[in-house]
Amino acid sequence: MESSVFEKNNLSTANDEVMLKIGRNMLLLQQLEGILKQLLAGSFCEGTLSTIRENQRKYASQINKKSLGQLVSEFCDRSLKCPDDSETEHVGRCIEDFHIKFHCSIECDQHEYEHRKQVLADIVQERNNLIHHLLPTYNPNSIEGLTELSRQFDEQYNQVLKETEYLSDLIKRFNELRKQMAAFLLSDKGERLLVEGLLPGESHLERLLSQLATLAARTDGWASLTVAGNLVKELNPQLVNKAMKEQGLSSLKGLKKLIESSDRFDLKEENHDKGSQWFFRPKIRFEEHHL
Repeated sequence: MESSVFEKNNLSTANDEVMLKIGRNMLLLQQLEGILKQLLAGSFCEGTLSTIRENQRKYASQINKKSLGQLVSEFCDRSLKCPDDSETEHVGRCIEDFHIKFHCSIECDQHEYEHRKQVLADIVQERNNLIHHLLPTYNPNSIEGLTELSRQFDEQYNQVLKETEYLSDLIKRFNELRKQMAAFLLSDKGERLLVEGLLPGESHLERLLSQLATLAARTDGWASLTVAGNLVKELNPQLVNKAMKEQGLSSLKGLKKLIESSDRFDLKEENHDKGSQWFFRPKIRFEEHHL
């Protein structure tokens, strides 16, 4: 009699423990899902000055409807970036249609990317097993089975907790980056970027030369300094005079000197039968510049 009561008490205690751990793990998985939604919704926005707020609202609404598996897939595709990933940026030049793109991502090597992707995929599988496939493995009358389930739930909890802490830390870092970006856009340098399209430390003439280098570039990316000088002459004289005055230049003959002194261009001389010619190309892209 006493043995039977003892066995029932042990089964009851074991079942209670398993049920508590099921609830604990389900709540932690929901927390992980919420963190991913917050992380994705806050780490990306894109649009013109007139559309970016509404675009952000729509994107956050879409994110909020996704399942854990979809969130993990989007996080790996959008927020984890290998060094060899390439992305084409569009930068507007007029205030009416200036295109803004804010994107926080974590750069990692291929090994780290695959590891993180696998860890998150395992968590999605664990979640699906917990929600949809637990019943066939749950035997409330087996002390051994309940003990094994309890152990598995502890392992599951520790795995999810570790990833939750990692993602929570990312949110803190992304929020700090957003604050820094907001402070920059409200600064004089930010105003010059938004209104005039000038990168921090860039002069009007350097911006003009970067644009002209694109227009006059050969297939190898190099542009003739002579061709660029001729193109400058065809621009708005007031704009050109303002840019040259800003650099202390009195004539276009000083362009070569400007390019030599600037860290934004490569410069080289090519020898031909009829003499030599100077070529240049920009070496700083907008998306590579640290604001």
